[in-house]
Amino acid sequence: MMVEIKKEKENLVIIRSIIPSKVQLFHHLVTQLEALDTGEEKVLGWCDEVEETARNLPKKGSLEVFNTELSRSLFHILIKITFMIGKVKRTMVIVNVHPK
Repeated sequence: MMVEIKKEKENLVIIRSIIPSKVQLFHHLVTQLEALDTGEEKVLGWCDEVEETARNLPKKGSLEVFNTELSRSLFHILIKITFMIGKVKRTMVIVNVHPK
């Protein structure tokens, strides 16, 4: 009986020592998720700008200029989003949270 109690106590000590680091990782994950939300808002704003530019295309210039600007902007946004998603995935692996 005492041996079992001793093992349970050791397990509780281990779990208790892990809790602060896991809480810190969860806070880090929340921060990164908030950054993703902010990035999503930026992308939606960018999409609105593209729609507005597309509506005014005949007034503003040629289709080639529009496609060039669109490709350049889209490339930079995709790089930023990919980087943010990679950071969130790495944090989730550290915290042992697996996306569905």
